[in-house]
Amino acid sequence: MKPIYQRIVAIVILCLPGVAGIYGWTEIREVIFYSAAGEGFGWLRFLWGLLLLVGSLYIIGGFIFYRDKKNNRISPKFLTPEERAERERQKQDPNYKKPEFLDKV
Repeated sequence: MKPIYQRIVAIVILCLPGVAGIYGWTEIREVIFYSAAGEGFGWLRFLWGLLLLVGSLYIIGGFIFYRDKKNNRISPKFLTPEERAERERQKQDPNYKKPEFLDKV
């Protein structure tokens, strides 16, 4: 079991992109509402909010994808050909040892 402080640090690191995404969504929403109220459309502010929102979704989605890939929970179409062959060998022989180049996966 991992020490508790490592898990707390991981949760904090995951919360930062979430907070950035919420802030980006808020910026986008405010720009749209202000433009509907008759003020000008703030393109720079809109693009900044869009960048924050898309960037945070990219980071959180990448984390979830990497974790599921490590735990063998993703579809084979998202794997490289080497990883697909490795998965097939694991299914056929339960005593098969994983090659060292796939340890980082």
